[in-house]
Amino acid sequence: MKLILGVLFLCTYVSHSLTLEANPQTGHSNNWAVLVCTSRFWFNYRHEANALSVYHSIKRLGIPDSQIILMLADDMACNPRNPRPATVFNNVKQHINVYADDVEVDYRGYEVTVENFVRLLTGRLPPGAPRSKQLLTDERSNIFIYLTGHGGNGFLKFQDSEEITSQDLADALEQMWQKRRYHEILFIVDTCQASSMYEKIYSPNILAIASSKVGEDSLSLKVCPKHYCLSTVGVRQDLFRRDPEKVPVTDFFGSLRPVELTDTIVTIIPTKGNRTRKTEVERKLHYTPQFPDVTLLS
Repeated sequence: MKLILGVLFLCTYVSHSLTLEANPQTGHSNNWAVLVCTSRFWFNYRHEANALSVYHSIKRLGIPDSQIILMLADDMACNPRNPRPATVFNNVKQHINVYADDVEVDYRGYEVTVENFVRLLTGRLPPGAPRSKQLLTDERSNIFIYLTGHGGNGFLKFQDSEEITSQDLADALEQMWQKRRYHEILFIVDTCQASSMYEKIYSPNILAIASSKVGEDSLSLKVCPKHYCLSTVGVRQDLFRRDPEKVPVTDFFGSLRPVELTDTIVTIIPTKGNRTRKTEVERKLHYTPQFPDVTLLS
């Protein structure tokens, strides 16, 4: 018992010491994410894989689906050209299926439009919109916005049918600031000439990162020689009030959970519902071959 009390006292002392020596609080109380793949069709497979990879990363770090808005054409997993149905991989070695059974797509197919994206950011959705399609943020929310697709100097294409310009995006972010819909924003755009998309932004507390600078293409490494495919990462931090090198990545990629410190001992009484149950032995599943074995025909 003395050992337990000693450990509790030590943990409480260390926790209070860390609190006193830590940096001032960032001022935000919740984290949200808006992930948008603006492409469709099979030859844009990598764009959907990009968005799903980011989706799984932030979920693994604790942001729940209720605070993630995923906009996706969702036409890869069940595409007739897909040799591995119901799967999407982000690597040629196919180690991780990023289209798992826990993916929740909020805007699917032709719902991925410029209008819906702007309405989502600014909160100007029609009455009766489902909660899963709403960005329910406030002035204490940190938002991670990720865009991937095809773009050019000052614009980003949405499903080869329309475009959003850098000025449109800047004005939407300004509306968010005026409506107190965010505390800080981490804006990442992964497209050709991506840095042109943050040049017009004028709202405060926004840290922007781009996969390529103006005049550069952001291509898949397997498409062309390495010396030609490499692009220059762009960063804009003049609107961000904090030093980016001192900002923990979990300020945008992780969840915030309230923790209450106590120096009292809490006794947990086991109940019938807490008893462990024997887990069933998992069955081994195997992939069904997609093509006939030609060796049997010879």
